[in-house]
Amino acid sequence: MKVVLITGASSGFGMLVAERLLAEGHAVYAAARRVERMAPLAAKGAHLLAMERRMYLRERLLARAVIGASGGGGVEREAV
Repeated sequence: MKVVLITGASSGFGMLVAERLLAEGHAVYAAARRVERMAPLAAKGAHLLAMERRMYLRERLLARAVIGASGGGGVEREAV
């Protein structure tokens, strides 16, 4: 099991990736500005995070905190 942070998870590709990773048994932290649209992900076990616009640095720090809290070994891939 991996711990995954997905931004833009309220619709489109972000939501599809989150759903797939949840189905595979991964711990998913789903982030988006429109938290209410991620209710289906919460129902499947995702942890929801509200994000503000243009908070790229904050998102990076959040990703590192999630990985650190989960005991993960580091960031495998970071995309901005």
